[in-house]
Amino acid sequence: MKNIIKIIKSKTFKIIFSTILTIVFIYLIISYIDFEYFFEQIKDINYFFLIIAALCLAINYLFRGLRLNLILGINNKLKLSAISTIHYLFNRIMPARLGEASLPILLKKYLKIDYKKGTSSLLFYRVFDFFLMLLLLLIVLSLVKIENVNLTGIIIFSISGIVLLIIAWIFLSKIINLSLKILQKIKFQVKVTKKIATFLIKIKNYKEARSKKFMLKLFVYTLINWLIVYSYYYFILLAFSFDIGYFQTIFGASVSSFSFIIPNAAGNIGPFEAGWGLGFYLLGISKDISVPIGLFANLYATIITAILASISSVFMRKL
Repeated sequence: MKNIIKIIKSKTFKIIFSTILTIVFIYLIISYIDFEYFFEQIKDINYFFLIIAALCLAINYLFRGLRLNLILGINNKLKLSAISTIHYLFNRIMPARLGEASLPILLKKYLKIDYKKGTSSLLFYRVFDFFLMLLLLLIVLSLVKIENVNLTGIIIFSISGIVLLIIAWIFLSKIINLSLKILQKIKFQVKVTKKIATFLIKIKNYKEARSKKFMLKLFVYTLINWLIVYSYYYFILLAFSFDIGYFQTIFGASVSSFSFIIPNAAGNIGPFEAGWGLGFYLLGISKDISVPIGLFANLYATIITAILASISSVFMRKL
């Protein structure tokens, strides 16, 4: 059992798994999606909305830099925005989330921030991302119509989820302390429980060391950041003359956004499109329409990020 876990955790396994994932998803996309319809639509694409979408991505990276600036407690917003852009390019093109490791490396190279602080900052950054994504998803759940689902039930579920999230955040330290006590009693796979405990302790210490004003500011920055990300997707849909509404876009794209918690395929292709297709399918939109647009949104974001990362790289070398 220990050997199996060791193999699964290895970089080699992650790369092989991501490669297989890439091949499987490309096969599914080619086999089951009506690309004839997609290419007919792309001929009439609205380039104005594509440009607005690209601007949304650029603004998004600026806000990511502001968040990093706040989390790290330094004053170098432009450099951190450039670093964030380069980091997200690595995240998009490297398989198995190996690109995540680029952030501590870039922080060390350009700002002399030690790896431990860079890794801890990334960890808290991701936890806060997950919290806000889930909160936004729960909010829009009560504002959109999901096929064959009772609206009253959805509203009750959403409100209950939001209340639980707020309670979990308020009593985070106590919840973590309880979790640590439970982990101490688990003897099976001690190494795994130790890593989980270390992760929980880092989150607890980070939150307790920050003021309420800091947390509020981080909440606002993260909220604006995700609203800009969803605006990118909204303008992509508008570029294809597909106006389903902003809240519906948030719901459909939210499902795909959660793909960052699982190993991605090379070029970020696979889980994103699957989540995108599922999210919009729940809104009653055919996968033949939604998945190709999701694939385009993904690839277009990678191209724009690559251009912005190249500019950022030149900017970093001149500073």
